[in-house]
Amino acid sequence: MAAHASEWLGGEVECAIHTSATLQFERPGGESMALFAVLIYASDSAHEPGQSAQTSEDIATCDAHADELASSAAMTAAWAFTPRSMARSVRATGVTEGPFIDGPDLVAGVYFLEAPDLESALASAASNPVVLQGGGVEVRPVHSGGPVSTDAS
Repeated sequence: MAAHASEWLGGEVECAIHTSATLQFERPGGESMALFAVLIYASDSAHEPGQSAQTSEDIATCDAHADELASSAAMTAAWAFTPRSMARSVRATGVTEGPFIDGPDLVAGVYFLEAPDLESALASAASNPVVLQGGGVEVRPVHSGGPVSTDAS
């Protein structure tokens, strides 16, 4: 069962308003916000197992950007994916090595932004360092969802 938005966002939400287009909520003080997913596209992920911000300039750049977004309370969650060589794809015909769509770019990570509207989310996402490194980002309004509860209650 999906958690209520106030539980997912650390109890900082007074109420959740679900619309057919976007998951929206109201912050304390009445500010209406929406949740947006930002998919990061690059030729590959810099996040090799064993690498960190101390050993990789690319990871340090990503971490600095994430820290900036998190400190402004815009980013609520983020995940960096491992390189394409570690991906496995599942289809009706079986499991294959590599990304589901093996193109020049792949989804290298995803993060979630709180923003009052799409234009604000796009402006924030445009600051992602991958944009200047030849990749790009895709911004999508979140319709519904959240962490899944494992409680049997």
